[in-house]
Amino acid sequence: MQLTTTWRRRLTTAGQGSAKVIVVILVASAALNGLSIMWQWVFPPDPPSIAVTARSVGNQAALVESYAIDCVTVLLTASSSRAAEVARCFPDSTDMTLPSTPPRIVSAQAASATLLGQTGTDVVTYGVVVSVTEQPYSNAPPVRGYYQLPVSVYGGVAPRAMAKPARRDPPPPGVDVALDYPVTITNDAALASVIAGFLTCYLTEASGIERFVTVDSGLGALRAYSHASVSAIRAQQKTPDAPIDGEQLRVWVSVSARSADYSTTPLEYPLTLRAAGGAWSVAGIDPVPAIDPEAPPGPAAAGLR
Repeated sequence: MQLTTTWRRRLTTAGQGSAKVIVVILVASAALNGLSIMWQWVFPPDPPSIAVTARSVGNQAALVESYAIDCVTVLLTASSSRAAEVARCFPDSTDMTLPSTPPRIVSAQAASATLLGQTGTDVVTYGVVVSVTEQPYSNAPPVRGYYQLPVSVYGGVAPRAMAKPARRDPPPPGVDVALDYPVTITNDAALASVIAGFLTCYLTEASGIERFVTVDSGLGALRAYSHASVSAIRAQQKTPDAPIDGEQLRVWVSVSARSADYSTTPLEYPLTLRAAGGAWSVAGIDPVPAIDPEAPPGPAAAGLR
């Protein structure tokens, strides 16, 4: 069957029309895609929350630290009856010969995820240092030991030791930082009586702590000792004879606290005091003491390591 001239013309026209439609669709699609890119450039999406990211990393570090403490403790104290616990932590544990009784006593465990290692698909690795106090028997002198354990975490929730731990040397001793309390406060100063009264009420059963603290200090009595005495007070600056309201003063206080069994514990308190009505009150216990900005830190004695 042959096509007539009329049908040839119709088919040609239809083909040209379809091509035009396709071109229009492609152009429109490209334009929409470009607009989407421009929109994201002008109005970028909100970045991931720093708090959420930090919380996730912190939670994972806490997970591996807890896991490392558990596994190192298991390895150091395991007897043959606890082979399954060792296998839960460590690969290739079948080559280990466990004693019939626990080989040592382990206490005061602590851990620090010191290094973020290589990462892979859904796997993050950490280097964890675990410190423990070890004793071969209960009356033996305690010895502090340090163990490095590589830990992998799968999917953010599943930790696993990558190898058995390695015994490590203790951390370096650090430096001695000079504090900034150059002014000595004598025991007969009015400020000394306020500080002594506060620490007595704060540490012992003595009542009346509200007489020595500001209303916003948030400090309440501990009642942890039977007696407390102040042995030295130093201030960051000279105390004025008549302090103005709101003026603050930072002090460093050395205390000897005695328990009910007559044992003593040396304590030191960095305090901030605030003036009101010409008198000083304790406004808070500083988390970190004042540091002398002009004194460079000095290395601690090598024998401390």
